[in-house]
Amino acid sequence: ARQFEFEKAAATFKRIIKQSNPPKDLFYEYGQALYALNELDQARTQFNKSAKARFKIPASLYYMGYISQLLEEYPKAKKYYRQIIKVEKSDKNILQITYLKAAEVNLEMIRNRKNERLYVAKYVMPLLKKSYKLDPTSVAATDIDKLKRELQYRYRLMPNMLANGKMLPENPFSFSFNQQAKYSDNVVLIDDEQTWSSEAGSLILDSNLFMSYRYLFMQKFVLTPDVNIKYIHHLNRDNPYVISNDQLSVTTGLATRYEYTLFKKQTSTSLNVSFDYTLKDYDSISSKRFYSNSLNISVAQKIKYFKFGNTKLTVENRMYTSYNQELSSNTIGIAVGQFVLLENNDLVTLELAGDFATVEDDIYSTNVFQLKFSYTIPKLFWGFDFRAGHNFTYTDTLLQSDTKGNENTLNPYVSISKTLLKNVYTTFNYDFTMNNAEEGQFSRHILSVDLRYSF
Repeated sequence: ARQFEFEKAAATFKRIIKQSNPPKDLFYEYGQALYALNELDQARTQFNKSAKARFKIPASLYYMGYISQLLEEYPKAKKYYRQIIKVEKSDKNILQITYLKAAEVNLEMIRNRKNERLYVAKYVMPLLKKSYKLDPTSVAATDIDKLKRELQYRYRLMPNMLANGKMLPENPFSFSFNQQAKYSDNVVLIDDEQTWSSEAGSLILDSNLFMSYRYLFMQKFVLTPDVNIKYIHHLNRDNPYVISNDQLSVTTGLATRYEYTLFKKQTSTSLNVSFDYTLKDYDSISSKRFYSNSLNISVAQKIKYFKFGNTKLTVENRMYTSYNQELSSNTIGIAVGQFVLLENNDLVTLELAGDFATVEDDIYSTNVFQLKFSYTIPKLFWGFDFRAGHNFTYTDTLLQSDTKGNENTLNPYVSISKTLLKNVYTTFNYDFTMNNAEEGQFSRHILSVDLRYSF
C-alpha cells in the first residue's frame, strides 16, 4: 500500500511539473517520492532542480550527496557534501550528519591506499570530530562517537594507544602520596655490613611522594621522567638501633620504553636509569647525614609468550656508594618473572631473581637469590581486593660463609585493599619475616595500614 502511494504521488508530481511555472517545492517532493521508490538517478535530478530553485538547498544537496554515496559515485558525493558545508545557514542537524557522511566518503576513497592510516588521520578523523562537536547530545552523536572510536582503534590513532595495540592511561601525569602507619615488634637494622635485630618494637610512619610525566613519540617510544621522595620516622626514640633506621631518600628516574610486536605478540623493551640519594641517622644522634647514593641501570623485555600472561626478563646494574667507602659495591642483578591471569581474573605472579654484589672490601660480597610468589583476587568481599604471597631469600655470604654461615629468609604476607573515594585507596597488611643463619635467627611481625591518594 505504501509503495502504491509513492507511485501515485510520483505520477502526480510528474504531471504537474510538465505544466509551466510549477511550485518550487514540487521538485523536492517529487525527489523524495522517487527516492522512496529507489529511483535514485531520477531522484537526484529532481533534488538538483530543487537546489537550483533555491528551495531547501542544504537538504536538497544532502540527498544528492547521499544518493551519490549509495551509488558509490564518491567524487560526486564529496562535491555535494562540500557545498552543504559552504552554505552559511545550513541547519545544524543537517550539517552534523553531512560531516559524518563526508567522513564516510573520504574513508571509502582512501581505502587500501599505501598510507591509509595517515590519510584516515588527515581526511577522516577531523570531519568526525567537527561532526560530534556540533551537538554531542544528539542521537547521531552516538553513532559518530562509535565510528570515531572504531577507526581510532583500527588505525592505531588513539592518543594513548601504542603501535602494538597496547593502551596507556589517558592522563600522562601521575601523582601519588602514600602515608603508611605500621607497627613492627622487632625493628631490624639493615646496614651495609649486616642485618641487626634490635628486639625493640616501634610505631613507624612511612611517607612516600611520587610524580611522573609520560611522553609518547611515534606511538612506539614512551619516555617517563619521575621523582620519588620517601621519609621514614620511628616513634620509639629510646632505642638507638631503632632511631638509626630514620631516613630521607630522594630518587629521580628516567624510564624509556619501546613498544612493538614480536612473533605477532605485544612486546616492550625498556631501559631505565635512576639515581637515589639517602640521608640516615645511622649514628642515632637525631641528625640525618649522607648515608649512600646509587646509580641503577636496568634493561628489561616483556613479551606475552603464553596466552595466560606476560613474561618479563630484567638485567640490572647497581653502582652503590656508601658513607663508608669500604662498603661501596657494584651489583649485577637478573630476574625473570611470569604473570598468569586466570579465567576468573585472579592474578598469579612468579619471579626468580639473583643479585651478585661485589663490595669494595670483598669480605662483605654476597650472592642473593630470591623466589617470589603472589596471588591476587580482585573484589573478594565488600569491594576489597585480596593479595597473599611469599618471598624466599637465600644469601650466600661467600668469604664469610665459614664463620658466619649462609642465610635464608622466609617472608609470607597478606593484604587487603579497597577504593574509598575517587583516587583514594586504603590497604591493610600483615607481614612476617623469619631470618635463619648459623650465628642465630630472628623474626618480626609487621601490621600496617596505608592511605593513598593518586591520579
